[in-house]
Amino acid sequence: MSNESKVQALIETAKAAPAVAGAAASTLTLNEWVAIATGVYIAIQAAYLLRKWWREERGQGGWLGEEEGT
Repeated sequence: MSNESKVQALIETAKAAPAVAGAAASTLTLNEWVAIATGVYIAIQAAYLLRKWWREERGQGGWLGEEEGT
């Protein structure tokens, strides 16, 4: 193995080290991580949709923007 090949192998090992260390230290499986990420994504989408509906009602004078006297 040439010196350049050894250096290249060390560089690739260093690039992969954080991912390997994180996976080894974690007690969650990949399926569990996907489930967590899906839940977070759905929560973010729900918050966005609720905010959008709230702003539409406030801006267009829907039931949230109506005055009591009318």
